[in-house]
Amino acid sequence: YGQLDMIVVCELGEHKIYRFLRNTALILALITPCNTDGIDASISLVGYNEFVAPVVTDVRNINAVVGRVQTRGETFIIDR
Repeated sequence: YGQLDMIVVCELGEHKIYRFLRNTALILALITPCNTDGIDASISLVGYNEFVAPVVTDVRNINAVVGRVQTRGETFIIDR
């Protein structure tokens, strides 16, 4: 689980270094993961109050979009 911070489109040119990706675009997501101690929010209530180091990934690696609610100084993930 993480917070989507930014989406970046990278247009790749014709240079041979890109091989089979030549003249295509990569759509990347900057995501800041939540520290949930590995608990699955689709099974039980998961709260978090800290994040870990941001990561960049291809948007095709995003499985689902879930919600969150903030209350009493903690944030809970809504994955139903």
